[in-house]
Amino acid sequence: GRGRRAAKEEAAAAAAAAAKEAKDAALAALRAPPPARDLPDGMRCGFCGGADDNGPCDRMLYADGGSAADAAGGWVHLGCALASSEVFASDGGELLKVQSALTRSRKIECDHCGRPGASLGCNVAKCRRSFHLPCAGAAGALLLGDHRLFCAEHRECKAARGREPLDL
Repeated sequence: GRGRRAAKEEAAAAAAAAAKEAKDAALAALRAPPPARDLPDGMRCGFCGGADDNGPCDRMLYADGGSAADAAGGWVHLGCALASSEVFASDGGELLKVQSALTRSRKIECDHCGRPGASLGCNVAKCRRSFHLPCAGAAGALLLGDHRLFCAEHRECKAARGREPLDL
């Protein structure tokens, strides 16, 4: 009866909490400052175009191509990848859908600087504004902890009000 259902619900909640804790730990390990390293000349983030490692967009990672179409792979900032609309981390902390985000972003110009590679779109359905991670802050956009972005025009909309923003 009810006792058995409550026990199942408690077990499911405990499993979900443990999975979230493991994912958070894996992401924390990804975000840990890397040791000093020599980076390849000309290395640039496939999203924002920045060449800094451990700067405002976080550290650089190499994203392997996931399929024959994306076999080239490329360098990305951790922050740019995680803020991109379709990228997410698996329970083990592996970043997924980075290549599809890179492919999509190459076709989208940033509403702030005009360069391609914009991977953060305003979360308001009718809004077409997109930004690079560093440009979003400069343009007055609001990025929430769940990685939803609201452009300057929509940052006060009902869905964004009262939410905890991330620093841009």
